[in-house]
Parts: sequence; C-alpha cells; structure tokens
Amino acid sequence: MAVGASSQVVAVRELSKLHEEYIRGTAQSVRDNLAARKEILGEFVIVLHPDPEPPHA
Repeated sequence: MAVGASSQVVAVRELSKLHEEYIRGTAQSVRDNLAARKEILGEFVIVLHPDPEPPHA
C-alpha cells in the first residue's frame, strides 16, 4: 500500500486540548490547507489511510 496525493488523511491539531482542530480530506487538500496558513502552531497527529495497491498484472 502507498500514500499518495489522493490518499485520505486526518491532521489533528492540539488533540485533547481546548483548541482541538481536525483537518480532513485528501493528502493534497490537507497539505494545501496547512500551506495556506500564515503560521502553524501546536502539536499534530497525522492519520493516513493508504491507497490500495493496484491489482497485479
């Protein structure tokens, strides 16, 4: 299994704290969301759901 731009991802900021935030989507959309921010503060937990491997030929 591989993780690519279309893989599903959840980035969780400040897990179990007052300002907890979840950013869900494809790896590309989560990356774009975070890249658009002026600054990124806090701790993150990243959960990856890999793309299934293509069937063997």
